[in-house]
Amino acid sequence: MRNSIRLAAAGTAAACILVPAGPAAAQEHVQPDRRDDLSRVLWDSDVSVPAPGRRYADVVRTRFDHRDDRVVVRASFVELARAGTLFAGVETRTPSGRETFTVMATGRDRAGFLFQERKHACPVGIRIDYAADHLRVAVPRSCLGDPDWVQLRFGASVMQRDGDEIIDNSGAPRFGNRSPHPWTPRLRAG
Repeated sequence: MRNSIRLAAAGTAAACILVPAGPAAAQEHVQPDRRDDLSRVLWDSDVSVPAPGRRYADVVRTRFDHRDDRVVVRASFVELARAGTLFAGVETRTPSGRETFTVMATGRDRAGFLFQERKHACPVGIRIDYAADHLRVAVPRSCLGDPDWVQLRFGASVMQRDGDEIIDNSGAPRFGNRSPHPWTPRLRAG
């Protein structure tokens, strides 16, 4: 019996040594955000006032992942309704500079699309799940120059029919269109 236990243990150890390691895990950062911290920017000024009781586009948590092949941002909201024009901004900072990816979802295109600010096309993946109140943006690392590290930040807003904008700068200490949303720590590729 002892010999069979030793053989089983030796076989298990050998299998662990011979089995190739799986892909490296992504380096991630999770950033909670307070509920009911939206601000309203009036259409005819840049004055920002609190917007208590609003739910649409109120971010509650953002998860940032730096994977081997892409950078992924997942935002959870109190509510993502199919009303108004939704803007979501993913800002990146790498050793080679900054890049902004703006996602837009309108009444005509609820699936969302990338608002192109770049001169060349970049295959950014966008998924908006209105039932689960989630938004996912995946940026290929090649679009960022395959950096060793990346810092990210996220914000969302809704343009209302009256022209006012409702804003949530995810992770900001207080409401306001001038409250900067914080950068993540440097996240290295997995």
